[in-house]
Amino acid sequence: MYLILLRQNIKKNYDLKDYIFKVLSSLKYIEKIDIVKAGYINVILK
Repeated sequence: MYLILLRQNIKKNYDLKDYIFKVLSSLKYIEKIDIVKAGYINVILK
């Protein structure tokens, strides 16, 4: 998912990884978020 979104938003001037991390971090039921180089997003719920 991350790689698909990155490809579509490559022309914009913001870091998509930071945006996704910020949005997921704002959710109260998320404990840990890892975005790895392969484009996977690992989310650990509380």
